[in-house]
Amino acid sequence: MTLPGAYQFNFTGNGIFYPDGRETQRIGIIPDISFKPSVEDLIGEEDAQLQRAIKYIREGK
Repeated sequence: MTLPGAYQFNFTGNGIFYPDGRETQRIGIIPDISFKPSVEDLIGEEDAQLQRAIKYIREGK
């Protein structure tokens, strides 16, 4: 769509939904697992959240 002043405006009407049909818009993506880092995780040099994700992929829990 072209607006006055030759500004271009694009938008989409696509929606993103969960497999069960619930909307994600105005809600966000709900994580499958919860991760609450400890103080040691936060001050450590490793990426604790990434390590937790890798554990989930490998072990399924």
